[in-house]
Amino acid sequence: MLKIRARVLQTIRSFFADRAYLEVDTPMLAPSLIPESHLEVFRTRFEHPDHESRELYLTPSPEVWIKRLLAEGSGSVFQLGKSFRNGEAVGRLHQPEFTMLEYYTVEADYFRSAHGRDPRGGR
Repeated sequence: MLKIRARVLQTIRSFFADRAYLEVDTPMLAPSLIPESHLEVFRTRFEHPDHESRELYLTPSPEVWIKRLLAEGSGSVFQLGKSFRNGEAVGRLHQPEFTMLEYYTVEADYFRSAHGRDPRGGR
Protein backbone atom coordinates (compact mmCIF):
# COMPACT_ATOMS: atom_id res chain seq x y z
CA MET A 1 0.00 0.00 0.00
CA LEU A 2 2.90 2.38 0.74
CA LYS A 3 4.30 1.87 -2.76
CA ILE A 4 0.90 2.56 -4.33
CA ARG A 5 0.50 5.71 -2.24
CA ALA A 6 3.98 6.90 -3.24
CA ARG A 7 3.18 6.35 -6.95
CA VAL A 8 -0.12 8.21 -6.64
CA LEU A 9 1.58 11.20 -4.97
CA GLN A 10 4.34 11.17 -7.60
CA THR A 11 1.75 11.08 -10.40
CA ILE A 12 -0.14 14.01 -8.89
CA ARG A 13 3.06 16.03 -8.55
CA SER A 14 4.06 15.24 -12.16
CA PHE A 15 0.60 16.20 -13.41
CA PHE A 16 0.82 19.66 -11.87
CA ALA A 17 4.54 20.17 -12.64
CA ASP A 18 3.85 19.39 -16.32
CA ARG A 19 1.32 22.24 -16.29
CA ALA A 20 3.74 24.73 -14.66
CA TYR A 21 2.05 24.77 -11.24
CA LEU A 22 4.30 25.67 -8.34
CA GLU A 23 4.25 23.21 -5.43
CA VAL A 24 4.01 25.05 -2.12
CA ASP A 25 4.35 23.98 1.49
CA THR A 26 2.29 26.09 3.88
CA PRO A 27 2.37 26.12 7.70
CA MET A 28 0.52 23.40 9.60
CA LEU A 29 0.35 25.51 12.76
CA ALA A 30 -1.78 28.63 12.56
CA PRO A 31 -1.87 31.53 15.05
CA SER A 32 -5.63 31.96 14.55
CA LEU A 33 -8.67 30.02 13.47
CA ILE A 34 -9.63 29.96 9.82
CA PRO A 35 -13.02 31.53 9.07
CA GLU A 36 -14.98 28.26 8.80
CA SER A 37 -17.65 27.99 11.45
CA HIS A 38 -18.48 24.35 10.65
CA LEU A 39 -14.92 23.00 11.02
CA GLU A 40 -13.56 21.99 14.40
CA VAL A 41 -9.82 22.38 14.83
CA PHE A 42 -7.16 20.88 17.05
CA ARG A 43 -5.71 23.34 19.52
CA THR A 44 -2.20 23.12 20.87
CA ARG A 45 0.05 25.32 22.95
CA PHE A 46 3.46 26.67 21.91
CA GLU A 47 5.77 26.81 24.93
CA HIS A 48 9.04 28.73 24.87
CA PRO A 49 11.32 29.23 27.88
CA ASP A 50 11.98 32.92 27.11
CA HIS A 51 8.64 34.04 25.66
CA GLU A 52 5.01 33.93 26.59
CA SER A 53 3.27 30.73 25.57
CA ARG A 54 0.50 30.99 23.00
CA GLU A 55 -2.29 28.91 21.58
CA LEU A 56 -1.91 27.60 18.02
CA TYR A 57 -4.16 25.51 15.77
CA LEU A 58 -3.46 22.60 13.43
CA THR A 59 -4.76 23.69 10.04
CA PRO A 60 -7.86 21.95 8.69
CA SER A 61 -6.95 23.15 5.17
CA PRO A 62 -4.08 25.08 3.53
CA GLU A 63 -6.63 27.33 1.78
CA VAL A 64 -6.04 30.52 3.76
CA TRP A 65 -2.25 30.34 3.34
CA ILE A 66 -2.47 29.51 -0.37
CA LYS A 67 -4.87 32.38 -1.04
CA ARG A 68 -2.32 34.73 0.50
CA LEU A 69 0.29 33.42 -1.93
CA LEU A 70 -2.11 33.94 -4.83
CA ALA A 71 -2.76 37.51 -3.72
CA GLU A 72 1.01 38.08 -3.77
CA GLY A 73 1.22 36.89 -7.39
CA SER A 74 2.46 33.31 -6.98
CA GLY A 75 0.72 32.04 -10.11
CA SER A 76 -0.99 28.63 -10.23
CA VAL A 77 -0.09 26.57 -7.17
CA PHE A 78 -0.81 23.26 -5.51
CA GLN A 79 -0.09 21.58 -2.20
CA LEU A 80 -0.15 17.98 -1.09
CA GLY A 81 -0.01 18.15 2.67
CA LYS A 82 -1.42 17.10 5.98
CA SER A 83 -4.65 18.61 7.25
CA PHE A 84 -6.42 18.05 10.55
CA ARG A 85 -10.10 18.11 11.52
CA ASN A 86 -11.51 17.54 14.95
CA GLY A 87 -15.02 16.60 15.97
CA GLU A 88 -15.87 14.47 12.91
CA ALA A 89 -16.69 10.79 12.52
CA VAL A 90 -13.72 8.41 12.33
CA GLY A 91 -13.69 5.31 10.18
CA ARG A 92 -11.72 3.30 7.64
CA LEU A 93 -11.95 6.11 5.06
CA HIS A 94 -12.22 9.14 7.35
CA GLN A 95 -9.54 10.14 9.85
CA PRO A 96 -8.79 13.32 11.84
CA GLU A 97 -5.37 13.58 10.09
CA PHE A 98 -5.31 13.20 6.31
CA THR A 99 -3.45 14.21 3.16
CA MET A 100 -5.20 16.88 1.14
CA LEU A 101 -4.62 18.11 -2.39
CA GLU A 102 -5.43 21.81 -2.73
CA TYR A 103 -4.79 23.58 -6.03
CA TYR A 104 -5.60 26.94 -7.58
CA THR A 105 -5.41 27.91 -11.23
CA VAL A 106 -4.88 31.54 -12.20
CA GLU A 107 -6.04 33.15 -15.44
CA ALA A 108 -8.74 30.53 -16.05
CA ASP A 109 -12.50 30.46 -15.95
CA TYR A 110 -14.75 27.65 -14.86
CA PHE A 111 -14.57 26.06 -18.33
CA ARG A 112 -10.82 25.53 -18.15
CA SER A 113 -9.65 23.05 -15.53
CA ALA A 114 -6.17 22.07 -14.41
CA HIS A 115 -6.14 19.79 -17.48
CA GLY A 116 -5.76 22.94 -19.57
CA ARG A 117 -8.68 21.91 -21.76
CA ASP A 118 -11.92 23.75 -22.33
CA PRO A 119 -14.81 21.26 -22.63
CA ARG A 120 -16.34 23.55 -25.27
CA GLY A 121 -13.48 22.62 -27.61
CA GLY A 122 -11.03 25.47 -26.93
CA ARG A 123 -7.67 25.30 -25.19
